[in-house]
Amino acid sequence: MNHRTSRSHQGGVTLIEVLVAVLVLSIGLMGVAALQTTSLSHGFSAYQRSQANALAYEMLDRIRADREWLETASNYTTLETMGNAMAAAKLTQGELEIDVSGSIVTITVTWLDNRLEAGTGALGENDARATSLALASRI
Repeated sequence: MNHRTSRSHQGGVTLIEVLVAVLVLSIGLMGVAALQTTSLSHGFSAYQRSQANALAYEMLDRIRADREWLETASNYTTLETMGNAMAAAKLTQGELEIDVSGSIVTITVTWLDNRLEAGTGALGENDARATSLALASRI
């Protein structure tokens, strides 16, 4: 009889253990999902930065190949091509700026990084999401 009474006192304990295990498992799976979302966001941000880097180096190579390029009318078509390349690279509201000071050329690529918190202004108005990459070189 002692055997039966001890079983009746343990009734439902297994069910509680299963419920706790399911709760712990579901919290863990939500953490994995949040980690995956963050990973994708940071991966896309790294992709944008590498695309901006490639575009800046491509523009620098074009300038090195033809130093008079900055003074000719053909630069507008090339800048348009670079703008299209920026759009293809998914650089949101991207801008390309070229500054020549003597023999030093500085190419700045600026875009909005949607991973960061939104600011109050547009790209040129101190938006907190504005991300820049500057490349300076002597030609």
